[in-house]
Amino acid sequence: SLAVAVADWLDPDINATPPDGAEDEYYAGLEHPYRTANRTMTSVSELRLVKGFDEKTYQKIAPFVTALPPPTPINVNTAPAEVMATLSNNIDAELAIAIVKLRQENPFKTPQDFTTHPLILAAQVNAEDIAVASQYFEVNIETRIGYGRAALSSLIMRADQGDPKVIRRAQGLN
Repeated sequence: SLAVAVADWLDPDINATPPDGAEDEYYAGLEHPYRTANRTMTSVSELRLVKGFDEKTYQKIAPFVTALPPPTPINVNTAPAEVMATLSNNIDAELAIAIVKLRQENPFKTPQDFTTHPLILAAQVNAEDIAVASQYFEVNIETRIGYGRAALSSLIMRADQGDPKVIRRAQGLN
């Protein structure tokens, strides 16, 4: 039901997907009404606005999701086991943990090395959904002076050529 609500939040139309979807009609009826984004998310924290996401649910999923410009493949050399399990219905928790252990000894050099590995072959992972390197990096900086604290978070994209590009920044006090 959460996935359906997120899909409705992202899709460009105003038609709720039964049975658990939600569009403007649902959000407008809340105590503090607002509208659906109908676009990609710019921050993971936006999940807190989506139907079905309370703080407990958000905290549980937040370490495993990100808001990046689509399409962004999953880096199989760095993704945690919980994310690995999302690559295919044929990857259970046990196999996901085994993949993480496998790559610690021998990181994958190409997506095809991953998809054709004997341990993973039967999972039928689409090579287009994965990568062996990352293009996006999140940098978090916190400074403390006495009792004061300030924080800066930046999403940086590594371009094929040229300097890295800052995609977004957020700053504030923690």
